[in-house]
Amino acid sequence: MEDGTIYYNDKQIDNLYIQGDDLMSGKYGTATKVIRKEMIRSVDVIQNHQPIKVLKDKVFSDKASINLVLADENSVKISVAGSIGLGLPSLYDISANTILLNKKIKSINLAAINNAGSDYSSQLKPQGSVNMAGSIDKDLPDLPLSISSAALPNIARQYYFDNRSRIFNLNNLYNLRNGFQLKANVQVFNDVNRFAYSGTTQNFAGGDTIVYHDNERIKNSPKAFNGSVQLSANKEKFYFNNVTQYRSWVETNSSQVRFNDNAFSQGLRNRRYEWSNDFHWMPALKSKTILELRWLLKTATSNNKQLTLYDGYISSISGHEGLHDSIIQQLRDPVSLSHLYLSGKRSLRWGTVYQNAGWVMEDHLMRSSLLFSDNGSLTSYSGDEGNHQNWRSNQYYVSTGLDFKQKKWSGTIQLPVIWQQVSDIRKYYGLNNSVSRVRFNPKGSVRHQFDLEKQASLNYSYTTIFGDFTDTYIGSVLKNYRNLSSSQGVLPFNKIHTTSLNYGSQKSISLFFFNADLSYTRVNANTLMRPLPSRTALSKQY
Repeated sequence: MEDGTIYYNDKQIDNLYIQGDDLMSGKYGTATKVIRKEMIRSVDVIQNHQPIKVLKDKVFSDKASINLVLADENSVKISVAGSIGLGLPSLYDISANTILLNKKIKSINLAAINNAGSDYSSQLKPQGSVNMAGSIDKDLPDLPLSISSAALPNIARQYYFDNRSRIFNLNNLYNLRNGFQLKANVQVFNDVNRFAYSGTTQNFAGGDTIVYHDNERIKNSPKAFNGSVQLSANKEKFYFNNVTQYRSWVETNSSQVRFNDNAFSQGLRNRRYEWSNDFHWMPALKSKTILELRWLLKTATSNNKQLTLYDGYISSISGHEGLHDSIIQQLRDPVSLSHLYLSGKRSLRWGTVYQNAGWVMEDHLMRSSLLFSDNGSLTSYSGDEGNHQNWRSNQYYVSTGLDFKQKKWSGTIQLPVIWQQVSDIRKYYGLNNSVSRVRFNPKGSVRHQFDLEKQASLNYSYTTIFGDFTDTYIGSVLKNYRNLSSSQGVLPFNKIHTTSLNYGSQKSISLFFFNADLSYTRVNANTLMRPLPSRTALSKQY
């Protein structure tokens, strides 16, 4: 794909390895673009890949990975490559990289700048698993603020991306004695890009037509830093992995907007600083039992946003109509996440039985205020008190499961029971709500391998899930110049049934692949979000 992601047999690969080592920590898109074919002897596709040696032939995996086999694993030569592209008007695309790949040291380092439409931000995102054991992290809920109401066009980004981008992407791995491995991955990215949009929106309501004309000129200036240090060992007797990571994202954006006959400017600042540590220990015991201890700790102490609408914006916000020197939406959401679990796996002749017990804690302290500035004085929004919301979720779970494999049949069954407590304190409104519920989320799959290149699988899962604080905040939040939003204050609870049937056939030598999928999903929800139409330039959404 354009970002370097690899698909095999209609399925995204789990990871890319170089002579068995995961140098890129899942962000392998850079490696697929800079490694020269002369360095590689063969490209091996590994199906049903179980990368953790202590679990090999014990825990079934349906993942597919790719391993690049080096042409000379004993080489100590550093390969240096670079490219310079120049064009009109005033275009440039310049990059340089150094590569050293052998059985002891692996290094891919890249520096690049361009204003020709190449988007480097994809190098910050993992295309595969961050580590061999997969991720127990989760995308934390977020309330985004925006200076634009325009959607991105459905065309390749390079054709409209007006940028000045820079990136340093450093990846270095060293195999120590006794099977331990030390790895460092660092990405430093900054960009200045511009986006122009012109559009017309027509809303038909009650025999009347409401027309919005938008013209936007936007300047985005993001800066990002990702840095991680990993110490690991992957042996037949134990697996050890510890990853310490720091990430930051700082964004300062501005725009000039003409909305109908209303011309004004905007500013948006986003700042997020995040630290995490993922500890994983998996020893094998003599009784064919494998213990597993894992603890992920993640915290974002600074997660601040501020949207400012400057002089020229004609407000239609109830109680604050007309012109103001500026309108300021402030939003802060420091968050912490902890996931700790202990697992035991016992290998039997026909498969593996395992028991898990764990605890997941997620804590948010969301604060927001909407302010109006006139003649140097600030006035708070009169419609409500804003937000000072403490949202916390605790999940305690136990799970029984088994993986089985007999001749051409294989499969897995998981039977987790979860006790979840949700506490939602909305200080300004005197609300202190708590919900406690036992949830049962079973899932299973069975697979039949007709031969080496034909297989079919049947999968089923039943998932129950709570919403989060983005569904329950009561104070109004100005998400963009057209949308003043608040919620119903009701915590959503969804029940999701998913069934799928998959068939795959391949002829690897002739590179012919055929896949067919049939899926059915049913969702039961206790809440439905409905926007209320408005005849004013700014809509209030509940």
